[in-house]
Amino acid sequence: MSPTSAGRDYFDEKRSAGPKRGRKRTENARAIVIRRAARQLESAIPPDAEVLVGNIMAAADDLVEAFRRHASKVERSQSA
Repeated sequence: MSPTSAGRDYFDEKRSAGPKRGRKRTENARAIVIRRAARQLESAIPPDAEVLVGNIMAAADDLVEAFRRHASKVERSQSA
């Protein structure tokens, strides 16, 4: 997947806004970013859609769930 020019502008604008203050230091930054991306993907893709991942078609719901599982795995590996 690659972002459209409008999407690229949106994310560049968000990135330049700087980090948000007040986050707990105990939270895993990678897991937070993965979960945020999963939420954005979930809201951008229709529920029963299929997406091309590499050269394989996958259900969008399965892809979002895989991102969430990965975020949980990242959190567990940091705390171990």
